[in-house]
Amino acid sequence: MPQGAIDISVFGDKALERKFARLGPKLEKKIMRPVLRKAAKRIRPAIAQAAPVDTGRLKAALATAPIRSIRSRTQIRIVVKMPERDALGIPDGAKGYYPYAIEYGCTKKSGRVVAARSYIRATVDARMDSEHTALRRDIQRGIIKEAKKK
Repeated sequence: MPQGAIDISVFGDKALERKFARLGPKLEKKIMRPVLRKAAKRIRPAIAQAAPVDTGRLKAALATAPIRSIRSRTQIRIVVKMPERDALGIPDGAKGYYPYAIEYGCTKKSGRVVAARSYIRATVDARMDSEHTALRRDIQRGIIKEAKKK
């Protein structure tokens, strides 16, 4: 793979994969970044809705959580940023960060294991088929749009 390129699998759509292979790395990024950002905006409210409620701070913070791009030479990742500790009412100096403890589980000081309640993974898994369809559609539109420019 050439340096700076993105390796894209388009969920079994071989014709679309071939089209992407013909695009240069800059066009791949130009198409993928807005498509992935749009997908994150679609799934963010569903994640917030699925968040367990104790005080309601996590759900409220997730509903407006910023969407951030992380780029490297081989990846573009769009992430819904987890809320800051102060937005969740976690005091300074506290060791735990409960959104991760809820999602992945944890072990208490007493040795008691708290099972994971994976609200993020469950939400993503439940929406996988519809997101694949939407991603495929948005990528195709991006390719067509860029092809018309040339």
